[in-house]
Amino acid sequence: MVTAWLIFRLVKWVGIGAFAAGLALAAGPARPRTRLGGGLGLATVGLLATWMGGYGVMKAMDLSFQEPHIFWAMLASLVGLAGGALGGWVGSRVLPLALATFGFVSSIGLMTAKGDPTALLVLGGVIPAVLAGAAAGVGAWLGPAERSVEEAKQAVHVWFSWIARAEGISLLVLFGVFMPLKYGAGIEIDGGDGWVGWIHGVLVFFYMTALGIGVIANRWGIVAGILGFIASLVPFGTFAFEWWLGRRMLRADGP
Repeated sequence: MVTAWLIFRLVKWVGIGAFAAGLALAAGPARPRTRLGGGLGLATVGLLATWMGGYGVMKAMDLSFQEPHIFWAMLASLVGLAGGALGGWVGSRVLPLALATFGFVSSIGLMTAKGDPTALLVLGGVIPAVLAGAAAGVGAWLGPAERSVEEAKQAVHVWFSWIARAEGISLLVLFGVFMPLKYGAGIEIDGGDGWVGWIHGVLVFFYMTALGIGVIANRWGIVAGILGFIASLVPFGTFAFEWWLGRRMLRADGP
């Protein structure tokens, strides 16, 4: 148990490091393709590793992600990821740096504060807000970043596509493998620790974040957002939705 706890903590902290590096690259001064392609990809993988390692630590310590500091830390990290996703879109670095900084620092602060109300407020809200303001000031001082709408549009679509595929696979595993074995044969492939449900739930969070960025930044539209949400609820839905989006982009870019 101690060995597993140490491994999960190592995975968590490596993931935090990758998440921070990815956000810095995604919201920083690099070219648009690098910001959204490399930076956003690294931040997403890092956050995924952080949540996986964090879940292992929670299970080892008999905690639940429904505890307020854990739940809000998860949401704060998604705010940071959204800030990184906007890094290749807006000409100004102010908003991406502010969101990325607030989300990252707040998620770390909330996890550090645990259940202390005062610490939650200070570490999860006040200090992140101050640092986000400082980051916004740095962004304003650096001036506008190089911007390419087409590169940003394509990068966000590719990012969303990979997340949609992962979410779709996790749903198929949940409905097509895990649940039939559990309720039909009494076999739990994750040992009863909830890993299958957790992985799917994490990917749903990521999927919804990427879908929201696509609707806002790529201007997919409200109808596409609603269809994307419905697609996440049914097997093969995200695959079909991703295919439909790709076809629509081809028509939009065609002669």
